[in-house]
Amino acid sequence: ETVPVLLVAGLRWMAAGVLLGTILLAMGRRLPPARLWGALILLGVLMNVMGNGFVVFAQQYVASGLTAVLIATTPFWSALLERLLPNGDRFSTRSLVGLTIGFSGIVILVWPEMSRGGASGRAFVGGVLAIQLACVGWVIGTSYAKRHERGDNPFPSAALQMIFSGVMLLTA
Repeated sequence: ETVPVLLVAGLRWMAAGVLLGTILLAMGRRLPPARLWGALILLGVLMNVMGNGFVVFAQQYVASGLTAVLIATTPFWSALLERLLPNGDRFSTRSLVGLTIGFSGIVILVWPEMSRGGASGRAFVGGVLAIQLACVGWVIGTSYAKRHERGDNPFPSAALQMIFSGVMLLTA
């Protein structure tokens, strides 16, 4: 089941990137220079392959509504990453309390399914972990994008990022 799902996701990313790139080129826009392709490939891995590909994988084992709730952990990962970076933001007592309450609520929501034994319980836990990896990938990608050049126009950069992501998902 996983292979067709990732294959479809890869084809969609690739088609979207090619379509957007074709439209932009027809409008006279240029693609980003090759020196920026490494950053776009990295963003494709973090945000599209990890951030979306892992969610696509997890959806085989975790219900959509619960997936949406689990994606709500993204701010926790974002706050932690920003704290760990040089000159990162310190946590205030208020923010720590808020993060703790929010994270506790998510654990309460998923605990009954996670504590179920057997193969379906293990598959569910694997899906939950994949969703958390997706959140981490998205947060790292977002933080990287804020701090690194991706070109002067976001649309050509997005087109290449989608093409690279599609190739990587098809390869996976």
